[in-house]
Formats: sequence, C-alpha cells, structure tokens
Amino acid sequence: MGGRSLLGWVGQYRAVLSAGIVGAVIISLTVLAVRRSEPPRVVVQAPATRAVPSPVVPAQLVVHLSGEVIMPGVYHLPVGARIDDALKAAGGATVDGDIQHLNLAARLADGQQIVVPKRINPMLIAISTAASPTPGPLNLNVASVAELDRLPGVGPVTAQRIVAYREQHGPFTAVDQLRQANLVNAATFAKIKELLAV
Repeated sequence: MGGRSLLGWVGQYRAVLSAGIVGAVIISLTVLAVRRSEPPRVVVQAPATRAVPSPVVPAQLVVHLSGEVIMPGVYHLPVGARIDDALKAAGGATVDGDIQHLNLAARLADGQQIVVPKRINPMLIAISTAASPTPGPLNLNVASVAELDRLPGVGPVTAQRIVAYREQHGPFTAVDQLRQANLVNAATFAKIKELLAV
C-alpha cells in the first residue's frame, strides 16, 4: 500500500522531478564551465629585496699622537673618545707642549693624527721683533720689479716701466725723476716719494 502510494506520487510528479534533476545538472555544468573559462590566477610576488650590509662600525678607533706628547705613538681608543682621552692615553703633553691650540672636547675619528705643537716663548717673540730692523727707504736704482710692485699705487706694469727706464737711461739721480719721466702719476708719487731713495 505504502509502495503503491510512493510510486503513485512519483508518477504524479515525474515531470516536476525530471525538470528539477535536469535543472540541477544544467546548473552544475554551468558552474564547471564558468570555472574553466576563468583565466588562471597569476600570483605576483614582490622581488626579494637584497639585504644591504650596513657599514661596519669599528669597535675601536685607531689614532696617532705625535709632537709634544710624553709617549707618541698609535693608540686604540673606544668609539666616542675625545682628543682629551687620546692625550691622557699618551701620558699627556710635555712641558713644552701647547694644548691651548687643540680642541680637547672634539671627538676622535678613526685614522686621525693629533699633533701637539710646541709652545712658543712670548719673550723670544718680543726679542725677535725688537731685533728686526725697521725697513728703510727702497733704493730706486737697485729695487726689483717685485719690490717696486709692493709700493702703494704701483702695479706690476708701472714697476716694469721704472726698471726699463733705469736700464735705458742709467741710474736715477733723484726720486723726482719718476714724475719728470711720467712713470707715475701725481697721486701715486705723493704716496711713494717718502718710501724711495737713490
């Protein structure tokens, strides 16, 4: 009885069931066809970046101390050390060493050379300055082109003209000849006449 009713039901709805099965098959085939027609996915990977090596920072600095230091030589000091540290490592400056001309707080660089200069005695400077004679007037008959060129208002061209005139006409007998021969103008002559002699 139950089997007949099931068969009767299937017979009654055969057309609907057939349409449903056919529809399901069509949908499945359509999905498969759509998937096949999609282009293959291309996965683009970013190029691997090369690791750029960072510059090697030395663990220590190597510096050379010379001049007026107790123990001149090459010293290894930690990074960040200063000139004062390098001087201490070398035993400090000698009695004659002049550290006033060094920036003791400056940081050291690898391969740097530090020269401690010799202190100059101010008395020697005063003596040498006093001993140097004050320059006298320039002799117009023996002065070179370079010496004449250093005079105020006299350039290299005028200096060459003065020497050429001297060679052609003989030695100057008076400083005033510079004006008489029109070798210099009045303004220049006023500046240099007291600085020349014959």
